[in-house]
Amino acid sequence: MADPYPSYERLRAEAPVAWVPALNKYLVTSYAGCHAVEQDQEIFAANVSGATMNRALGARPMLRKDDP
Repeated sequence: MADPYPSYERLRAEAPVAWVPALNKYLVTSYAGCHAVEQDQEIFAANVSGATMNRALGARPMLRKDDP
């Protein structure tokens, strides 16, 4: 836990998109993958019901909203 970067490197190499059963969600592990997800609002939505950020802030912050 003191140095997570080797784990991040392994994830990027072995599982650029990984299913995380404990969260019931996919984890995208590369910059390019995250950028592609953020740019494609027809397939991916920022509005995720039950998102940790929504629960923590009690509302939908700007980071959890799609354009416009």
